[in-house]
Amino acid sequence: MPSEIVFSTPWFEVGKLDPTGDGDPYYIVHTPPGLVVLPITDEGSILLIRQFRPVLGRHTLEFPAGGLDPGETPAVAMARELHEETGFVCDRLDEVASGVLRLERENTINHFFVGQGVRRDPDFKPTEPIEPVIVSPDEFAGLIRHRQFDHLAC
Repeated sequence: MPSEIVFSTPWFEVGKLDPTGDGDPYYIVHTPPGLVVLPITDEGSILLIRQFRPVLGRHTLEFPAGGLDPGETPAVAMARELHEETGFVCDRLDEVASGVLRLERENTINHFFVGQGVRRDPDFKPTEPIEPVIVSPDEFAGLIRHRQFDHLAC
């Protein structure tokens, strides 16, 4: 069912639906497809990112993520986003799932990847205020237990 766009920004739109035909509106958030990766080094460590999130008013610790540019496949976009955000590349990038996270309010498809053989690009020049953080699996489990990892939608 198409929606009437009632609010638009460069990052998302809000559409209005009338699914029952009774004039009682229902609102949907339209966003571009998303990408998330769990990047793992050859040693088994996990690459995370720390960045400031204005909505929360603080720095967060999360998985590298991003969106598709026009004409990109999810895998190409994920490799690009990983490199842009972290300066890391991976030997292997496998899509493990795709789907909608918030079924009650969105129709956005998110693509989830595991990256293996993650290593730093020695020629990388950062362009975004994002800090790569490498943790062991035990450290990662501790971050989750102590509510210090913020990207729980994955």
